[in-house]
Amino acid sequence: RYPALGVSGAHQFALNNSFHRSFHRAVVVHGTSGVQVDNNVAYDVHSHIFVPAEDGDEENNRFRYNLAVFAKPPLPGGN
Repeated sequence: RYPALGVSGAHQFALNNSFHRSFHRAVVVHGTSGVQVDNNVAYDVHSHIFVPAEDGDEENNRFRYNLAVFAKPPLPGGN
């Protein structure tokens, strides 16, 4: 079941990735439900790194076995 106004992310995924030296986040789930985010590594990233829900209407997203190292504050002028 997914929210009436949300977007189904069923069968969508981010698996086994590396994110490094990002200037703003690594993975953000925004208005989407049913996404799988597993076995990812993020290093040297500004702001939040793994964001499972941004609006609050996201449901059934799965974040497992992710590693975040060396998170830094947002850059000046960032959120």
